[in-house]
Amino acid sequence: MDDEYPELMEAYKKEPTKKVAERILGVVHVLVDKMSIAEVARLHRKAYNTIKNHCDRFKEHGIDGLRDAPRSGRPPKIKNQTLDEYIDNSRMGVDLGKLSKGLREDLGVDYSKSGMRAKAHSMGWSYKKPQPVFHNKAGIENILPWCLCAADWFDELKKDRFDACVADQHRVDNDYNPTGRLWSPVGAPIWRYKYPHRSHFYLFGGFTIAGRKLIRNIGKYTADNVLVVLKEMHRRWGQFGLIWDRASQQTAYVITDYLADHASDIRVLWFPTAWADRNPVEGFWGNLERHYAMSEVCETVDERVKKVMNTVRTLRPNFDIRRIVAESPIVVKRPGEEITYEIESITEEPPSQSEIERCKNFLA
Repeated sequence: MDDEYPELMEAYKKEPTKKVAERILGVVHVLVDKMSIAEVARLHRKAYNTIKNHCDRFKEHGIDGLRDAPRSGRPPKIKNQTLDEYIDNSRMGVDLGKLSKGLREDLGVDYSKSGMRAKAHSMGWSYKKPQPVFHNKAGIENILPWCLCAADWFDELKKDRFDACVADQHRVDNDYNPTGRLWSPVGAPIWRYKYPHRSHFYLFGGFTIAGRKLIRNIGKYTADNVLVVLKEMHRRWGQFGLIWDRASQQTAYVITDYLADHASDIRVLWFPTAWADRNPVEGFWGNLERHYAMSEVCETVDERVKKVMNTVRTLRPNFDIRRIVAESPIVVKRPGEEITYEIESITEEPPSQSEIERCKNFLA
């Protein structure tokens, strides 16, 4: 029976547009499989006249008849060029509320709130502020003294039998299923659960140089929640050296006061500004994002959190904290270039003693 309309089956397999493929499949059921139009309409959840119209269009124009013809669309209420001229002459600006009111009073053009946003989108406007391309701010003259001081810091920890530890946070989004609609082979829509709004939670983790780890779901990334994890790290690991960045949640008074009260047990080394590649925990979070469990479908947010935490417990950190922090090559990124320096073979002039002292004071 496929010999009667061989182009239909071939076109169905190669058609990239799902809507057109669904129409081809309906025609296949009627003309090739000899099903009645009423049966095909029930199978595809379409009206009887819709399936009949697709069959008639195929018989008259072939496969091209099943594709939508170009449409002119509704003419705009005001042309983009006219709107640009109005803004320039009136100095109205692009505040959408005031602009909509001005158009209604001056030109008699009435836009709804959503219509005004759509018009702004067609003009290429956006609420998102353009951001410059990020480049590391720290230069070789700053990172090299820091690496030398960090190496001395590790040696002091080892001498005093302190355990070295790195800590970092990671944000997990719940709306991981952006496509709310999937299609079955016969063209019927399958609706999957989609979170009604964008929400997220934070993981906070610490990793010691001995391979021990502690990861907690802290919900919101606040200083109080970070303090809870810090206290648990102190209870579990006793005396240790802590390396983390200068996020506002980690430099809040509740954190610094706790560190000052327990200075004999916790020694802190701050990561240099804008040098995230010195933090080995970032690689751990990257492995978590690439894990297959992160793309599984969950019906509730609580189920999502449980699945993520089970995945985190099974992942094994495989990094040398000392090597990454104090001994790995230094990569300096500048616009249009990327330069790699080896710690032991840097040809530039080594840092002076005053620079090292300044860096030590900064780390303290």
